[in-house]
Amino acid sequence: MFENRVEKFLSVYDSDDTKRGYRSALRSWHLFIGERWLECTVDDVEDFINNCRKDRGQESRLPCRSNRVTPQTIKRKLIICKMFYDYLRKRKEISENPFADLADEFDASKEASKRPTRALTNEQLQQLLEGPDLRTKEGVRDRAALAALFAGGLRRREAIHLTLSDCMVTGSGVPYLRICMGKGNKYREVVS
Repeated sequence: MFENRVEKFLSVYDSDDTKRGYRSALRSWHLFIGERWLECTVDDVEDFINNCRKDRGQESRLPCRSNRVTPQTIKRKLIICKMFYDYLRKRKEISENPFADLADEFDASKEASKRPTRALTNEQLQQLLEGPDLRTKEGVRDRAALAALFAGGLRRREAIHLTLSDCMVTGSGVPYLRICMGKGNKYREVVS
């Protein structure tokens, strides 16, 4: 029953990556709360948050890949669960969203502030670009992919789906990439 509701909720989203991420967050909530997911309370949500904060040993009811859930991951899970319960409330399956206030409070807390992205130094970038063996086809391919990632600001998924037909040249001779698998499956062009 839970899975059916989740799939209906996700049916409005186009991106497979979005669906996969939302499904994963909702699955971790369901593993925690079990069959009480329609009758859950604010206290249950607080317990979920505390459980996520714990060192994830045997006392945690959540499956894990690492020892801790980061504040950013907790924040993301709360927001996704809040959206799901808003969907259920709009369909009149529940009267109140137990995530409504807690997701907003956690979102505004310093605990969940975004970590700054660490940029590579020029030396590190140069070492990375010099890594592939340019005497092989694979090395040339890998060097081109790395250059596209860094110079064009491509996402991993975009780089994976690049083909030779995506490499274009304008009428004035400026090379660019045509990205068809961008965020939200949108089309964009990258000049590097």
